[in-house]
Amino acid sequence: MSIIRPPQRLHLARVLIGLAASAAVAGLLPAAAGAGGPQGGSTSHHLEFRLSGRDHQDVLGVGAILINARCPTEACAVVAKATSESPSIQSGTVHAHLAAGQAKRISVPLARRQRGKLKAALKAGKTPILTVEATARDNSGNRIPLSLEVRAFKP
Repeated sequence: MSIIRPPQRLHLARVLIGLAASAAVAGLLPAAAGAGGPQGGSTSHHLEFRLSGRDHQDVLGVGAILINARCPTEACAVVAKATSESPSIQSGTVHAHLAAGQAKRISVPLARRQRGKLKAALKAGKTPILTVEATARDNSGNRIPLSLEVRAFKP
C-alpha cells in the first residue's frame, strides 16, 4: 500500500530571498577574480595561429607540401603532418619554432614510397587530396589545431 502525499508548495518569500542571495554572490565573484592580476586585468594567455598554403600544388615535382605558418601574438612551436585516404599516404612529422609575429614556410616532405603512390594515382586520372594537420603550442600549454586541404596535380 502506498501513501499519496499532496504536493508541497514553496513559499514565495523563501524563493525570492534565495535568488537575491545567489545574485549577490555571483556579482562578487568576478570582481574578486579580476583583482589578482596586474592592473586588475586577466592573466590568461590567448594563442593565435594562422596556417595557409596553395590549394593546388605540384607535390611530385617539389617532393613536399609547402605551407605557411604564423603565430602573430607570441612565440610558438608548430608540429605538422600530411595524410591522404586515397591513395593511402602519410608524411613524416615536421617541427618548427616560430618567434612572435614571424611567418615561416614549412616543407612537409613525402617519402619516396609515398611519392610513388601519389604518382600512380595521378597516372590513373585521380586527383589526390592531402590533408595537412598542424598544431601550434605556446609556452603556457595552449594548443590550436588547424588543417588545410591540398590537391596534388600532374606536373
